[in-house]
Amino acid sequence: ALLGLIEEGVLTLDDTIVSHIPTFQTKIAAQSDKLIVRHLAAHRSGLTTYFGNRNQGAAPAEDNSRAELIDELRRTKLQTEPGASYQYSNANFQLLGVLMEQLTDQPLPEIFNQHVVQRYGLENTRLGPLDPETGTAVGHRYWLGAPREYRWTGAQVTWPQGGVETSVTDLGTVLAALIADFNRATPNPLLAEMIMPVEADAEADMYYGLGWVVQPKPDPMLVYHNGRNPGYEALAGFSPEGRFGFVVLANASTSFGARNVFAIGAGVTDLMVGNPVRPMELSLFERAGRLLIWAMPVMLILWIAAFLWKWRQGGFQRLELNVRAIALRLLLPSALCFGIAYAWYDTFPRLNGVNLATTYTFNPDLGLFMGLAAFLALAWGVARPILRLVPSSR
Repeated sequence: ALLGLIEEGVLTLDDTIVSHIPTFQTKIAAQSDKLIVRHLAAHRSGLTTYFGNRNQGAAPAEDNSRAELIDELRRTKLQTEPGASYQYSNANFQLLGVLMEQLTDQPLPEIFNQHVVQRYGLENTRLGPLDPETGTAVGHRYWLGAPREYRWTGAQVTWPQGGVETSVTDLGTVLAALIADFNRATPNPLLAEMIMPVEADAEADMYYGLGWVVQPKPDPMLVYHNGRNPGYEALAGFSPEGRFGFVVLANASTSFGARNVFAIGAGVTDLMVGNPVRPMELSLFERAGRLLIWAMPVMLILWIAAFLWKWRQGGFQRLELNVRAIALRLLLPSALCFGIAYAWYDTFPRLNGVNLATTYTFNPDLGLFMGLAAFLALAWGVARPILRLVPSSR
C-alpha cells in the first residue's frame, strides 16, 4: 500500500516524516527530524522492539487517534540515530499508517483496499478488526501444551503492523503477481528498492529490505516474512529467480518452549529451498527457559512454606538488631525477593521485546507463571522481614 502511494507520487521513500507531519518529533527532535520514510519501512528508525509491542495486552487497547500516537512518540527516545542500525519495531509501521492517512485523508483500510485488494483482485482480504461474520477461523493459544480457543482484537493503531485478514489463496495470488513483476523485461523500479540492502548489508547472508526479510544466499534468493497475532501465525515467501512461492497460515500461535506451529513454517521453507527439514526438537535454551518459568513460583512457595513452618514451630531465635544481622537476616533476603520480582515482571519479558501483559496475551500459561512468581517474590520480600522480627505465638 505504501509503495502504491509512492508510485502515484504522493510521497517518496526519502521524504522526512516531519515534512508531512509537522507535529511529529521524538524526545530528541534533532534525531527524529532526520527520520525518513525508508527508515520506517526498513526498521532502521531507532525505535525499539519493546516500544513497538507496548499495546498488545490481553485487553483491547483504546483506539489511539493520530494525536495520541504522535504524543507517545514525543516522549520516546530513539535508541540509535535514524538509519544507523536495524531493529524490528511495530511502531515503525504504526507511524507509517498514520502518515498514509495524513497524506490521503483516508482511513487506512480504504488505502489498503485500493492499493492491495483491488490491485491484485483479492476476494477474501481486508484490513481491520477480525470479523467473525466473514468466517475467519477461530484462533488458538497454547495452555501447558494444549491449544485453546482465543479471540483477540487488536487496537486500531496496530492494524498497519498486522491487521490483515486474508486467505492462503489470496496471499498466493499476491506472491504470483510479485514473481511475474520481478521477471518482466522492465520490472517496476520500486520492486528493486523493496529487496535492496543498505550498504552495510551488501554482503550479508540475510537482511531486511522494505517490509520483507531477504536471504540472497545461497541461490536462489528468498524473500519472506512471518508474523504472529495472539491465536494466529503466518508465513509467506517467494523467490523471484526460482519463481516459486509458499504460504503457511495457522489459527494457532507458537508458545515459547514449543515449536508446534513455528516448526510447520520452518519445515515448509526447508522443503521449498531444497534443504533438509529441520528437526522439531527444542533447543536447550528453550527447554531450560520454560522449565525455569514453571519452576520459579513452585520454588518460592516451598521457600515460603518452609519459613512459615519453622516460624510457627518457634524455630527462629530472637533477632539481635545489629548491622550484620539486619543486613544478612532481613535486607539481603528481601533484596533477593525484590530482584526476582523485578526480573520476572520486567527484565525477562523485556529481553524478548515485550512487557508482561504482552507475554500473557501470546503465552497465557507462561505469562501467568511469570506474574505469579513476581507477585510471590514481591509479597514475600515485604512480609518476611516483618515475620522475622515478630516471634511466633508458639
